[in-house]
Amino acid sequence: MDEIRLDIKLRPIRFLFLVKPNDKKNLEKVFQINTLLWGGKYNPIVPYFKRVPKWWGSDHKTYNATKILNDYLDFFEPDFIVETEEGMTKDFVFDKERVLQIDDLLSVDEHGLDDKYGLTVYDLYVDLYEKKYQFERRHKVNIVNVTSENKKNQLFTSCIFGSFSKSPELSYFEEGFIDVFDPKKVELNDISLIELYQGSNLSPLDATHADIDIQYHQSSPDARLFIFDLEAPRDLIDYWNLRIIYKNIVAIPMQWIAELADFCNEFISDNYRARPHQEEYFFRTTIMFSRSISEDKGSEIYNKYLSGNENKTLLQFWYPDIRVDKSDNPMDLQRSILTCEQVNRDIALTYEYEKPQIQFDTIAPDFIKKKYHHKPLWANVINIKDWGNQSRTLTCFPTNYRNPVFPKFNYHRDFLLPTTEGLTIFPKSINRQYWNLHNGTEAINQWLSKYEIKATVSDAGKSVQQIIETIGGVPQLSSLANKNIVERLNDMANKPLTRSMHAEEFKNRINTKNNKKPASRLVSQKIVQLGLELKCSKCDSWNWYEINNLNYELSCNRCLKFFNFPILDPSNSSLSRWSYRVVGAFALPDYARGGYAASLAIHFFVRKVSYSHRLNITWSSGQELTLQSGEKAEADFILWAQREGIVGLNKPTNIVFGEAKSFAKDAFKDSDIQKMKLLAETFPKPILVFATMKNFDEFSVDEVQRLRKLADWGRGYDNKNKEVRAYVMILTGLELFMDGYGSLSNVWEDKGGKHAELAKTRRMDIDNLILLAEATQELYLNMPSYHEGLYNIKL
Repeated sequence: MDEIRLDIKLRPIRFLFLVKPNDKKNLEKVFQINTLLWGGKYNPIVPYFKRVPKWWGSDHKTYNATKILNDYLDFFEPDFIVETEEGMTKDFVFDKERVLQIDDLLSVDEHGLDDKYGLTVYDLYVDLYEKKYQFERRHKVNIVNVTSENKKNQLFTSCIFGSFSKSPELSYFEEGFIDVFDPKKVELNDISLIELYQGSNLSPLDATHADIDIQYHQSSPDARLFIFDLEAPRDLIDYWNLRIIYKNIVAIPMQWIAELADFCNEFISDNYRARPHQEEYFFRTTIMFSRSISEDKGSEIYNKYLSGNENKTLLQFWYPDIRVDKSDNPMDLQRSILTCEQVNRDIALTYEYEKPQIQFDTIAPDFIKKKYHHKPLWANVINIKDWGNQSRTLTCFPTNYRNPVFPKFNYHRDFLLPTTEGLTIFPKSINRQYWNLHNGTEAINQWLSKYEIKATVSDAGKSVQQIIETIGGVPQLSSLANKNIVERLNDMANKPLTRSMHAEEFKNRINTKNNKKPASRLVSQKIVQLGLELKCSKCDSWNWYEINNLNYELSCNRCLKFFNFPILDPSNSSLSRWSYRVVGAFALPDYARGGYAASLAIHFFVRKVSYSHRLNITWSSGQELTLQSGEKAEADFILWAQREGIVGLNKPTNIVFGEAKSFAKDAFKDSDIQKMKLLAETFPKPILVFATMKNFDEFSVDEVQRLRKLADWGRGYDNKNKEVRAYVMILTGLELFMDGYGSLSNVWEDKGGKHAELAKTRRMDIDNLILLAEATQELYLNMPSYHEGLYNIKL
């Protein structure tokens, strides 16, 4: 029975709030609403502007306001956007049904708070009390309600500790917090702030993430002090977002630095310690100064109050760019990941009309009282795993949290967002999901159709499908990952009439001295079939017959006359001989109409790149495409490839288009280059793969020049999409015929020369397809690298 693995995670809904940087009124409202929402402390706040302000940085003129906002969105991947002023998202590419107004977020109707998005903390308060705080605890936690009578400190108070709305319809949240926990009321000032930082406290804002596991990007564990201006609301927005990224970051008001200096110096000393297993290196505290504080002012503050800590601190006078980095650099920023509960389930696939289906139960917070709701209140994130890659069920999708049109697994009009976390859904109850799954070809066809691109499986694509289905799935294509075997099978397919080879000759030419298994594998996988060749007594032509079709009288395939089986001399090799014949798609001439090269390219990505690496692959065989413009294009294979992050989130999905050739001398023609270029102009930043079974020394000079010209064009900047146009990858027989479990680095090292030099001097993470593409351009097209080192490349 086919099975797939579902990893299901429960988390709060992630709202992203848009607010103007100096809009104190709405910023306070945002802080208050997040105090009432489950997980609210980790909802990002994005500064909204149409022109980049001067305070953004000394190089603010090099930034683009639209790109900054889009970078924030891509970094945080919100489930819903909340506008503090209507119309903020009118120019955004984002599902308008998931854009909310701040006053509607916790709207009250005649039935109470049923007509809202996101789960509030009221039921959570009761649950926390019953499970934790009604009992005496060994390590006492002080439950506090921090307030500020000084209006200048109010925003800071709300940002750090949370605050309750004073509106009559929402006042019962504060009343509930007080009734349930009987908190200590604390008036915020410089002295009480130190006590709060040093103690173990639970504030209203802390309660929003109680019992939620927060996974930070642990490759950046250094502690941080964020020194900011109390009078600059934009600094609080920046700190709020930094807290979503860094685990140990403490906000220090510039106006209170004199009073907090001893605390800061103690904090710096406490966090200065040797790194585990690297005692010569130490964790140090990063002193970050907000955008509102000039470098001169920051240096003055440091020298006056924090000097003497030069070996224990790092100074940072700039604010990090909030954006998605596609490299594997462990210092890249990454948002934290929230998990309330996670389950792993092995789900049996059922089939209706040969279409795979699954059923599974969603997860809900255990503290909710009502079992059904009208609006989304929490999220489930689902990742599909197919460890054996046997079911052909798609496991990754193009990431599109903004305006997803694919996938659609059920008949309900529910939100389903393909994100770098996984497939995100918003159950309105504890319910059972019924999903109709797809294989890669169906999925990619449906995805293309959503963009009004007509796709049909090409004749070559059908050949690839038949090859893979006959052989038993992509993993079994290893039987063909041998140049000698492919050439012998092609010799048989090109043989007139019989398409066969004598049994002993077949075994001798397929097997090797040290490996007697290849021939038997080809037989067991139904690539070849045993039968009997018989010579027609009427025209002397040889014919091949299946064992089941043998008879005393047989029809000749050439002269169409009947002749008798040589019953008196059946073992005479001049009249009869046992032979193996290629069948099905393997009987097609010219290397199965190019099917071998495309199949081996898919095998390379699925088994050599993806298998035992951090890459999920969904694949389709060849497609003929009719674009919106009416232009025609074709790809011999199409892939979705998504890398799993070293820590935390996955990377955005790469779209891969492949052109596959067999052994022709001048295989990649101008027409092939133009078809792939057309695809790159249609789809932003694809990976264009040119795969062939021949070795690179068999490439023609013209062929290399064509490919290099396309690669040069791909490296150019696409002004519309604000990124490079495309990445070109070259795969030769060296890569396609990789055997066993050897790594590409080992194969290149064994090859020697430039291959070995590249493999030894560069870190080859072949699951990073962009870096692999660049490496093949250096090897086969003699092109320089994008950057000095692959490790630090910003993709």
